[in-house]
Amino acid sequence: MLGLLPITRLISRHTSSANIFDALPTVSTAEKTAFLDELTRYLTSPTESTREPLRWWVERRAIYPCLSRMALNYLSVPGLSNFHTFKLILLII
Repeated sequence: MLGLLPITRLISRHTSSANIFDALPTVSTAEKTAFLDELTRYLTSPTESTREPLRWWVERRAIYPCLSRMALNYLSVPGLSNFHTFKLILLII
């Protein structure tokens, strides 16, 4: 709670609202419309089977610029492995 106090004071200087989200920059209507058009285009396109989703999104980044960035950020997060847990269990047995 102590970490939020300076942020609240900083925001309250620049806005008359008590809601900290009111100080965030707004997304323009054109950007919202472009993203919704892109999302609609993606959702209405036929599904494709792929073994390499990263490559699929890279190849289609011109068609889906926002979605491809989001997908690449999500898909490139390293997975967690239970290898060490499995190894520990084998050592215990």
